[in-house]
Amino acid sequence: MKVIHVDSNKFALDAMRDELHQIVPDAELHSFEHPDHALAFAEAQGCDVLLTEIELWKERHGGIRLAKRMKEICPGTSIIFVTVCSENEVAGKLPGLPVSGFLPKLWKSEELAVTFQNLRCTAQ
Repeated sequence: MKVIHVDSNKFALDAMRDELHQIVPDAELHSFEHPDHALAFAEAQGCDVLLTEIELWKERHGGIRLAKRMKEICPGTSIIFVTVCSENEVAGKLPGLPVSGFLPKLWKSEELAVTFQNLRCTAQ
């Protein structure tokens, strides 16, 4: 499983990377602070899971734009949003964009583990 994680907050990026290595040790994890780098990587190497914050690029709902572009590049990509917004606040902005999960910006290890466990169950 190739996972691309994008977060403009270096601390959050590092913390999530450390937890992901424990939860899905067999995953190929690539972390980026800038969405353009993540897109360039996906174009060259593909992506199975995109884990991204919503308020990326310091523009409202930039992560949604990133997710839509990722789906164009790699249509089979599972999208997981990490957000301070509630799922209900974001859902109206996602017509036609299938989302595999939402995690609160201050996630718990258990939530992250369940999200990836659900991805694996869906893939089988």
